Amino acid sequence: MPLAEYHLKLDPADLRWFHDHPGTDRCFPAILETDTSACPVWIGYRGRYSRNFRKPSYDIWFGDKRLPDWGPELHLNAAYRDPSLMRGRLSFALFEKLSVAVPRCKHIWLAINEQNEGVYTAIEAVDRAWLQRQTLPDGPIYFAVGSKGNFGLIDQDLRRPKRYITAGYEKRHPDDDFTDLEELIEAITFPTALEFPSQIGRTIDVENCLRWLVGMEFVSHTDGIVQNYALYKSSAGQWRFSPWDLDGTWGRYPSGVASRADHMPVGTGEDNYLLVRLLRSERWRAQYIDIWRKALRTVFVPERLDEMIAEMYDEIRGDVVQDRWKRHSNTTFRREPERLRRYVRDRLAFVQSELGLSQRRGSFMK
Repeated sequence: MPLAEYHLKLDPADLRWFHDHPGTDRCFPAILETDTSACPVWIGYRGRYSRNFRKPSYDIWFGDKRLPDWGPELHLNAAYRDPSLMRGRLSFALFEKLSVAVPRCKHIWLAINEQNEGVYTAIEAVDRAWLQRQTLPDGPIYFAVGSKGNFGLIDQDLRRPKRYITAGYEKRHPDDDFTDLEELIEAITFPTALEFPSQIGRTIDVENCLRWLVGMEFVSHTDGIVQNYALYKSSAGQWRFSPWDLDGTWGRYPSGVASRADHMPVGTGEDNYLLVRLLRSERWRAQYIDIWRKALRTVFVPERLDEMIAEMYDEIRGDVVQDRWKRHSNTTFRREPERLRRYVRDRLAFVQSELGLSQRRGSFMK
């Protein structure tokens, strides 16, 4: 079945200016048409370096009228460097199976002023409307950006103290001060090793945090430890996590270059101070291992993941081969399902070995 078609219509002069200025933050009015409705919207470029790609990503903002499936903001991700065009959506589906709240997403076919732009992943924004759909009360939402979202006091790029402790985070909702985030970072940073395990359990939803970490480690989301994640407060007043920007996963770096299945370590937390402290705690590391054990039996089952890969590939392949802006050849695209299946098995073997969960060691099924 062909993908849903989204048609954007702009004033031709606006579109020419828009295409001639890929670095602009300026937005333009447009009409977004689907098979069932038409809405006035605003369109702008999404991302930073990706704006200069032949196939850029876009942000769409709705007014009072919206498409039925979406909130006030919609992201159209080109996945230009991902030869499968599936890794982001596959990752979101996997996190959902791990009971980590994620935005809705689906593949669509995009056209602008009757010019076909190809296959995109339409992704729901993590915003107030998303909180409502998740049945969470209104509360703060932050995004970790610029590789500084490490919950620590040190700027890891500059190797010196941060100018302010909330550096590396953008507040998306509501539009007020950062006091709540300052309090969270202090609760992570200052307790002693003896105080930390119990105190942190009152501040963040540790179960959610560890599930988020396990998901990131399985898909090798190296670009999501100190940036590219959402942070928000749940109904219980505890902080929770949701992943973001998931194209550079499943055996590919964010650049699109193939990566080894063992290139991302597990069980360390890397440079994220919260994760490092959690995994140093005997109590929370035991829960982390338990999440891995259960996920290996229920979620990270190669045959089930093979089915998920095959179903998504079958859904998009007819449209992808017609996408004139895709970066990779049709031959490379057709080889991606097998590459993804091979990654699953190689990654699981590495994880089981690193965490002592290999069945050959006799500890996995205990």
